[in-house]
Amino acid sequence: MAGWKTPSESPTAPPTPPECDETKSRNLSIEMGKLPPIGVFWDIENCHVPKGKSALHFVSKIRNEFFVGHAEAEFMCVCDTKKECPDTIQELQDAQVTIAHINAISKNAADEKLKQHMRRFAAVHSHPASVLLIS
Repeated sequence: MAGWKTPSESPTAPPTPPECDETKSRNLSIEMGKLPPIGVFWDIENCHVPKGKSALHFVSKIRNEFFVGHAEAEFMCVCDTKKECPDTIQELQDAQVTIAHINAISKNAADEKLKQHMRRFAAVHSHPASVLLIS
């Protein structure tokens, strides 16, 4: 049949999706040891965007203050997306922040989600990686 390959023709691993140039560049910088990686983990419900400021401005401020000499490997926040202001969610998406939805009625859900992501980050990135926890 057309499109089917015999086991000898089939690669052992599925093909990886093509990466965008920015991702390739960031990964290459980290791999070549030019800049140590940094990951930001933010509980936006415990540490809200300051009144009168946009989430985009807040994220930009964090990047300008803490990313000097580091390569951004991860920037994520946890929140109940159903309860967070839609403008804030849109601004976080515009800033390319990963948003992890948690159910706000579950006790410690945000803390558990942050711990899970930080453990995963630590397993992938070793010394001299940095972690910034905003909570």
